[in-house]
Amino acid sequence: MSSELSTMKFGSSVIHLRDDQARTDIADLEDQIQNGSLVTIDHKSTASFYDVIGAQPLNELTVDMGIRESGSSDPSPANVHTFTPYSNCVIYHSGSDMSSPQSSTVSFPNEAGAVYCGSVNVATGKLKKTWGAVLVSGESDIHGINTDRKLVTISLPGSGSASWSTEAEMKKLKCSHFKTLSTSATWNNYDLFASKFNGGESVALKYAEEFTSLSAAGAWFQAHPTLILYEMEEAEEYDVTPAELLTYTGQNVFWSNGTEISRLRYRLPPSTGGSDSGGGSRNYFRFLMFGNSFTYSTLEYLPLLLQELLPDTEIVFAICYSPGCAFAKHITKFNGGNGDDIAAEYDNYSEYNSTAGEWETITDKYTAQMALDKYEWDVIGLQQSVENLAYFDDMGTFAGLVQNYITYPALFVYNMAQARHAGDTTWVVNLEGETMKDKSNTHFGMIADYAEDAEATPYVDGVLPCATAVQNLRTLSAMDAIGDSGYLAKDGGGHLQHGLGMLAAGYAAAYKLMRLIGETPKLYGMRFTPAYEDLSAISSPTLGNSAVVGITAENKMRAMKAAMMAVKNPYTVTDMADYEA
Repeated sequence: MSSELSTMKFGSSVIHLRDDQARTDIADLEDQIQNGSLVTIDHKSTASFYDVIGAQPLNELTVDMGIRESGSSDPSPANVHTFTPYSNCVIYHSGSDMSSPQSSTVSFPNEAGAVYCGSVNVATGKLKKTWGAVLVSGESDIHGINTDRKLVTISLPGSGSASWSTEAEMKKLKCSHFKTLSTSATWNNYDLFASKFNGGESVALKYAEEFTSLSAAGAWFQAHPTLILYEMEEAEEYDVTPAELLTYTGQNVFWSNGTEISRLRYRLPPSTGGSDSGGGSRNYFRFLMFGNSFTYSTLEYLPLLLQELLPDTEIVFAICYSPGCAFAKHITKFNGGNGDDIAAEYDNYSEYNSTAGEWETITDKYTAQMALDKYEWDVIGLQQSVENLAYFDDMGTFAGLVQNYITYPALFVYNMAQARHAGDTTWVVNLEGETMKDKSNTHFGMIADYAEDAEATPYVDGVLPCATAVQNLRTLSAMDAIGDSGYLAKDGGGHLQHGLGMLAAGYAAAYKLMRLIGETPKLYGMRFTPAYEDLSAISSPTLGNSAVVGITAENKMRAMKAAMMAVKNPYTVTDMADYEA
């Protein structure tokens, strides 16, 4: 694997790719971090990334083509559903202006017939047809008839020996005029029923008023041509003319006329340097977050970690902060505020600059536009309060405002702030679950669902799984007593206390960011250790009188493992007891 991935020089642009290797073991993860592998983007309606060099050929771009069906409710002779086949696959490729994409068309060969469902790798020129189709339009298309039961059987070549014996299997059949009959239902006047007829390659259609003789059934189908779609036992493969797909310098966005891009893959350019922590050689890395107090809880250590991972790089990390800020409030601020209730300016703008080696907090000054204009930011982060997860559309609205405002390429990430802790009786108590830990995990599940939906949008290039790292750590009983309120927290509101919880969140963010920008992160052996005196010396924004808790060599390793598994499985909690040495 080591020959398949190398790091690259990073200026004001970034590469966004995800590793495609399925890993479940910490040792494998560590090996992957150090050695690298071929990287991919999987299962996206739009695949978005930045390339600093451009003109790089894609090794693979596979599009899944789902069944295109029109019509609502159950199909019937009076409510005919139509299925639209694909004659080609069109790939759209744009830079920052998605309104003017270039297109590449891969046409399907005549011998493939009508393609209703399948996949095509447009880079290598391989078409896979996974569903077959039979049109019943007259007597010659009928395989058999049972006049007593008033049904006909239709042959489905290539459907194999599947019995279609469960409701889930029945859903692998679609019909333009007949509804699929579940195994528990009774026959109606227009039902499609599947079972093992003649070697398992037939289905039965029932229409009581007409299927009383072969000629009557043939006449009915002549007047009502009926299309049946079914999943074949073995896919049919065809060669097609591939399309050469070269990346642009800067932003790249791919989408298609199919359902989704199931795989996009290409090799990173050669390395131009590195460090003992795995970071490449670059001039600067600048990251701006729009958030609230939970942003400080999860990301306050991030610039210090990046400074260690990228020792030859100027690190700038800034937060536009307003307490409990939801995306609706971010939107109002961006649009100039609304008078007395919400000001255009954020409560403060805090910035850590590695050149100065300290945090600087500017109060009552910065609007979103002023912050966006201060630097050409490499990464822009989005976050809202963990109580406002129901309002999903606001995220896209705010992200769109920011993306339309900036004139430089930037990677957009969504930050998962931590779930309320299990000792929080002011908010967690209202959630579902038998125990308080169950309730805390319920809250995490809501946060994870929101983040997963966010990552599926064209706005977000990646998710920082800070909440997942913290919740992973909380699976260890040793964490229950850490923090003023336990569970790594310092108050009843669920804010993380300085120390182990914030460190785990920072590890996860740093690890994910390094992967997103094409670097090879190496958490093991990192020297940064939070200490009250050191954080006070750099004017840590939220330190106050908060003690630094839970920091031991053993707990640091636990936090690293929790962070690595959070990046591996960002939307589920990993029981870290399974990874205790």
